[in-house]
Amino acid sequence: MSEEQNIRDEQNAAEDVQNAAEEKKGAGSGNTPPVHSVKEPLIRIAKRDALPKPKAYGIRALGILLGLVVCAVVIYIIVKMNPVKVYIAMFEGAFSTPKRVWY
Repeated sequence: MSEEQNIRDEQNAAEDVQNAAEEKKGAGSGNTPPVHSVKEPLIRIAKRDALPKPKAYGIRALGILLGLVVCAVVIYIIVKMNPVKVYIAMFEGAFSTPKRVWY
């Protein structure tokens, strides 16, 4: 009797595998798209019109400030100089010399 039970179990397992394959194959039929074809973006970017102007400018200023701080840390790690002095030298080199890109 255990041999008959083993044969039935194998038949049931084979049917289960076949049913699962048919369900997977038919997942794209009907109104729902197949699961594997839907791609979600890693990052979503959406324009928000209702953002007040002071908050929008604050976000931009915070981004610039954060960029300057990160660059200051990198400058200090690499060249071991005061980042404020480096920024002042960059500003003077760009705007206070007579040799400029525009005339």
